[in-house]
Amino acid sequence: MSKNKSFMSMRTQAFLTAALSFVLLLTLFQLKQKTAQQRLDYQNAVYFVEANAKLAKGSDYLTSEARAFSVTKKIEHLNNFWNEVNVTKRRDAAVATLKELNGDEALLSLLVESKANSDALIQTELTSMRAVLEAIEVPVSNMPKPVADYTLPAKVSAMSKAEKINYAQQILFDKKYYADKRSIMAPLEKFQKLIASSMEANRLSQSGQTTASLYIAKALTVLLVILGVNMARLSSLNARKSPQARKKS
Repeated sequence: MSKNKSFMSMRTQAFLTAALSFVLLLTLFQLKQKTAQQRLDYQNAVYFVEANAKLAKGSDYLTSEARAFSVTKKIEHLNNFWNEVNVTKRRDAAVATLKELNGDEALLSLLVESKANSDALIQTELTSMRAVLEAIEVPVSNMPKPVADYTLPAKVSAMSKAEKINYAQQILFDKKYYADKRSIMAPLEKFQKLIASSMEANRLSQSGQTTASLYIAKALTVLLVILGVNMARLSSLNARKSPQARKKS
C-alpha cells in the first residue's frame, strides 16, 4: 500500500512539474513579448517626436528664409525657401512618417492640421516674394514658378518700389503673421503633450504587467525547485526500500 502511495505521489509530482514547467515557459515567452512591445512602443514614440520636430523646423526654416529674402533681397534665400518646399520637404516627410507607422488618427490629424496651416502661410510669403522681385525688377521668366504664377493684389501692384519692399517686410512681421505661425505650432504642441501622456500611460501599464509576470515566473521557479527536491527525496527513499523489500521476500 505504501509502495502504491509512493508511486502515485511520484507520478502526481512529475505531472505537476511538467505542468508548472509549461506555465513557466509560457510566462517567460509572454514576458519576452511584452519587453519587445515596450521597445517597439518607445521606438515609435521617438519617431513621432522626431516627425513633430521635423515639421516645426521645416516651418521655421521657411519663415526664416522668407524674412531674410524680404530684408536682404538675396536670391539665395528665395532659392532656399523653394528648395525646402519642393525638394527637402521636411514638412511632408513628417506627415508621411506618421502614416507609415500607422500612427493614431488623433496624432496624425494634428500634424496634417499643422502642415495645412503652414501651406496656407505660404500665400503670405508668396505675396512678399513677388513684391520684392517686382521692386528689384527681376523678370518674371527668372522667378521661381510659384512666384511667377502668382499675381499681386491690385493695391500692392500699384505701389512704388520702396512701398513694395516695405509692404513685403511688414506682412512677414505683423500680428497676423505671428497669429498664423501660432496656428502652425499650436497643433504641434498638443501633439507633444499627447505623445508624452501616451508614453507615460503605456509605461505604467506595461510596467505593471511585466512586474506581475516576473512575480509569477519567480513563484513557479520556487515551486519547481521544491517539487524537484521532493521528487529526489522520494526517489532516494524508494531506492533504499527496494533492497529491503527483496531481502524480506
